Amino acid sequence: MASVQRKRRRLGARASRAANLDVTVQKGIFMNVLNPKVSLFFLALLPQFVHPSAGQIPQQMLVLGVIFLVQALVVFTLVSIGAEKLRHWLLSNERIARRIHWLKGVLFAVIGIQIAFSERS
Repeated sequence: MASVQRKRRRLGARASRAANLDVTVQKGIFMNVLNPKVSLFFLALLPQFVHPSAGQIPQQMLVLGVIFLVQALVVFTLVSIGAEKLRHWLLSNERIARRIHWLKGVLFAVIGIQIAFSERS
């Protein structure tokens, strides 16, 4: 009976992580769609690489946009994987993990002191 309950808990945890991942991906897509930097990049930089003599301008912009999206996907995926591996390595070492937690505490204390002694304008 206890093994069945443990199995149900593990399945529930997996479903919860999958749901959290879905929500995170949806938030990421929503934030990127509303990000003005991407629009400004496409409007300011990509037209420099479009040549009217090379054919349809919308098709050229579409190809350049797809190239940009693919390279961004690759770079962000590699950065995410690297960050997760670094996080795991740092937190698996107890001495480093303690120092990170201590440093976070000091940082929050300094921020709190700055806020407490700051003047309102």
